[in-house]
Amino acid sequence: MKQIVLISHGEFARGLKETLEMFVGPREDIHVVMLEPDESTDTLRHKYNDLFSSFDKEDEVILACDILGGSPMSTALEVLEENALLQKALIFTGVNVPLMIQLAVSAESSERDELIAMVRNSGEFAPGYYDQNQSDTSAEEEI
Repeated sequence: MKQIVLISHGEFARGLKETLEMFVGPREDIHVVMLEPDESTDTLRHKYNDLFSSFDKEDEVILACDILGGSPMSTALEVLEENALLQKALIFTGVNVPLMIQLAVSAESSERDELIAMVRNSGEFAPGYYDQNQSDTSAEEEI
C-alpha cells in the first residue's frame, strides 16, 4: 500500500487534507504531520516515528512537502532513513491541491516511475494566471 503523508510548517497540511477529502473522500492512507509554531524538531521526530511505525514493512511512502529543504522535510527524511523506508519513499515538494488530487487518485494504481513522471511532466499543477479581462472565450467553452 502507498501511504501519503502531507507535511508542512503550520496548518497547511491539515487544510490540504481537508480540501483533498472534498474531492476524493476520507482516506485512511492520507496522513498529516505538521510542525507547529514553537515546536521543536525533536517533537516532530516523535510524530514521524509514531506514524511511520504504524505502517507495514511493505508500504511505500509518498511524502508531500510544503517547502523543499525545510525542517519538516529534512526531519522526515532522517526518520524515514532510520526506519528503513527512505529507499521506498517518493518525495514531492511545493505541493498544491491539483497535484494532490492527481496523486491521491493515481497512487495505488500507478507505479513509482509513473508517479514521478506525472509530477515532473505536468505543467497543469504549476501556478497559473487567470485574466478575467481576456477577450478569448475558449476557457469558458471548456467549462
